[in-house]
Amino acid sequence: LTKTPHSLRTSGETDEHIQTKLSETSAAAPAQGGRLLSLDVFRGLTIAAMVLVNNAGSWNAVYPPLAHAAWNGWTPTDLIFPFFVFIVGVAIPPAFEKRKAAGGSQRDLYLKIFRRTALIFALGLVLTGFPFTMEKIAHWRIPGVLQRIALCYLFASLIFLKSKVRTQALMAAALLVAYWLAMKLIPAPGFAPGDLSKQGSLASWLDRTLLPGHIYKPEYDPEGLFSTIPAIATALFGVLAGQWLMQKRQALDKIAGLFVAGALCVIV
Repeated sequence: LTKTPHSLRTSGETDEHIQTKLSETSAAAPAQGGRLLSLDVFRGLTIAAMVLVNNAGSWNAVYPPLAHAAWNGWTPTDLIFPFFVFIVGVAIPPAFEKRKAAGGSQRDLYLKIFRRTALIFALGLVLTGFPFTMEKIAHWRIPGVLQRIALCYLFASLIFLKSKVRTQALMAAALLVAYWLAMKLIPAPGFAPGDLSKQGSLASWLDRTLLPGHIYKPEYDPEGLFSTIPAIATALFGVLAGQWLMQKRQALDKIAGLFVAGALCVIV
């Protein structure tokens, strides 16, 4: 920044003019080298939080906010994984726009999406199964954190490429409403409609039925198949935020827009 005013200064310009130019330049180019600085900071904070909750001291005496909720409700720890899914969504628009600007074809872009999805999913499977033993392979957990990230990336990327902002917002809302209605109205066999317990929810029953012996716990999986639907919506909200951040607006306008959108979502 100490060098920038000299490179921007022309004859007769005041420092006030220089500051105006600087603010306009930063608003038009929110990322340096094709990256969003705010996203890098948010990603770093999320990783730091992940390290903290994974090493919260003695597991016999954990400060409650650093432990997952037993089932109902949530703690700050329960926000970390959704943050990662949101980050994946935010990164999609600038990454794809950069590739388009470099002259990449649609076919290459789709191949990259499917290749990256398969790679992330496979890494998740390897980490879940390692070290490999016959007993572990017999009950190899198929869903998982990286597996869900891969699926969210796949669907959010395809929706971003095939639809406009309005459609993306409507699809995110529709996924959440459809999931909520299914969980509340469609009973799992042997349970009452709207049962949201570990054993009785529709999502848990589907995981037990479709992936018997290959889920996190005998009765449910926190990264199961059906519950990936609202996670895709989380990634789409990230896609919407990413497109908002890429607009040529003043930084304060972007912050205000994100704040208002976030506040309205919390109220809803």
